[in-house]
Amino acid sequence: MAKIQVLPDSVARKIAAGEVIERPVSVVKELVENSIDAGAHEVIVELEQGGRRTIAVTDDGEGMSRDDVELAFRPHATSKIRDEQDLLRIATLGFRGEALPSIAAVAEVELWTCRRGETLGTRLRIRGGQTLETEHAGTAAGCRIEVRDLFFSTPARRKFLKAPATEAGHVSQLVGRFALAHPEIAFRLSQDGRETLSLPPGDRRERIRRVLGREIEAELRPIVWQGAVRISGFATHPHFTTGSSRTILLFVNGRLVRDRLLQHALLAAYATLVPRGRYPAAVVFLEVDPEEVDVNVHPAKLEVRFREPHAVHEAIGRALRSSLGRGTPGGDGAETRVAEATATYAHEPTGTWDLAATTAGSRLRLVPTAPGRNVEPGLFPEGGPFSSLQVVGQVFDGYLVCQGDGEIVLIDQHAAHERVAFERLSAARRTGRVEVQAMLVPQPVEVGAGAPELLSAAGVELSACGLEVEPFGERTVVVRSVPALLPPEAIAPLLRAIASDLAEVERTRAVEERSERLLATIACHSVVRVGQKLSEAEMRALLAAMDSVDLNSNCPHGRPVSRRISRGELERRFGR
Repeated sequence: MAKIQVLPDSVARKIAAGEVIERPVSVVKELVENSIDAGAHEVIVELEQGGRRTIAVTDDGEGMSRDDVELAFRPHATSKIRDEQDLLRIATLGFRGEALPSIAAVAEVELWTCRRGETLGTRLRIRGGQTLETEHAGTAAGCRIEVRDLFFSTPARRKFLKAPATEAGHVSQLVGRFALAHPEIAFRLSQDGRETLSLPPGDRRERIRRVLGREIEAELRPIVWQGAVRISGFATHPHFTTGSSRTILLFVNGRLVRDRLLQHALLAAYATLVPRGRYPAAVVFLEVDPEEVDVNVHPAKLEVRFREPHAVHEAIGRALRSSLGRGTPGGDGAETRVAEATATYAHEPTGTWDLAATTAGSRLRLVPTAPGRNVEPGLFPEGGPFSSLQVVGQVFDGYLVCQGDGEIVLIDQHAAHERVAFERLSAARRTGRVEVQAMLVPQPVEVGAGAPELLSAAGVELSACGLEVEPFGERTVVVRSVPALLPPEAIAPLLRAIASDLAEVERTRAVEERSERLLATIACHSVVRVGQKLSEAEMRALLAAMDSVDLNSNCPHGRPVSRRISRGELERRFGR
């Protein structure tokens, strides 16, 4: 007797259902997608016992005829596609014809539906894949599907369900995601007879406030990008972060997806703005020609593949950087504003430094001078958020204490200086004008085993950042040029730090992200350190430089640049 046997239809259907229907939220997802595809203006979801007992989805969409009802629960029966070519341009949320038969295989389903404009509808009852009743029925236009006794035929799967409150929580979260993608549709959710979510049609920002909360909504900045990939949505300012990537929501042609490429592109835009292990909140919508994206790659349709993944990655990066005020060519011109701010810093090899300032119009340039030279008063621009602060002093040789507008402002001198240098380097790299200092005598630097190969492989990115290095043996490279703001004693530790970073970062990551990491490392090694005393003039110069660039709230490695303490908070601590 042959070992290989064809499985009975009942077993095959349960296996197929297991791929599509994992828990109550899977049922809701499939049914709500059908409602949206049917052109519904309102979708109502009802649960009993977290979906264990009953799941009901009602819509006012176009409904189905009796002939369609009799076909709808057959495997691979669908109104969304007709042939293989349609798979290459899917524009609907559903398309496989698997959802309804999969649900019916593991539950009892009752359907009421009526086509718009007709007076008589259809009622169908089916259990375990077997039709029990089909009859004419009077019902409102649209569709109502009740799913009862989920997983009655697969008790092992039922045992894996969580507590009703947990399952209901997943459904509530999902309905909120649908509401974000489709603000023109009203959504309602009730649990055990109690309405828990009511979202009338409205604008997308209001939906975000209702679904994600006021705290996140208040920190959002709009995203708009036009091109082959059209991008819209919102993302938070870098000073607002969360401990989980679950606050990042990505939609492709109205479909919620969990896509590594898209998430990587978004996080790369924040790479030098937020601490490691922290995440922004973002709701991002991509509109792509259906022929340029394949949605038929995951049983639950949660993943997609793009024909031109690099172009999509680049578009997201540019859109986010533009939104965050760190634009690129083709964005909102933020790079021009940063390039015009020519503030630079450097310090003497001895570790002591002073600054002389000259102005040309509204531009400020700071250059190293001999120790002890005074900085002329009145040369620094005033009126910016930092330069307008009153300098109180420096503590622990690393933190500036300032006062202004009813609050104390504490500034990490290294983090602030590092952000200024990074923004200037970034702007210069984007415009191809990084100031470079050629070495009169090429300098050999020992970097460790394997590091010369890593640095050589990143030669293009290093050159764009002002570094020209060549392998010189197993553990050594020769440095031919460096960024002009880099002090000589920082060259060797900088190259070792870059080699360490390159060993951790995948070579396949986007050039933009790798370059920004390089710039962040260069900036870190180019600036004043904690433990270095500053004169008042030097502190004023740093504040002025902070105003001269599009300063974010963190240094390129994610550490805060400043902290503010209001007078009221200070007085409360002293019991006033």
